[in-house]
Amino acid sequence: MGNPDDTRFRLLTAILTQQKMPGSSSPHFTINSQEYVVSVTQARQNVWVLRAAAHCRMALQPLGKAILAVLADEDLLGYHPLARKH
Repeated sequence: MGNPDDTRFRLLTAILTQQKMPGSSSPHFTINSQEYVVSVTQARQNVWVLRAAAHCRMALQPLGKAILAVLADEDLLGYHPLARKH
């Protein structure tokens, strides 16, 4: 959530839209060929929703790492949210 005019919101918007699965809106898209499924939707002008599902957690690991790396950017959180403090 955020102000759509804010640079941070636009950065997150760009990253989330990159996570959309190529070809997923095609009538010939098949889920069986995917390790995981991602849905990215703009729920409101200032709200994005990302949903992901997989048969195992490890299949989602690259997606999680990519999003957390973006959040760690100095312009956003400035730290990795899952990194250990000690």
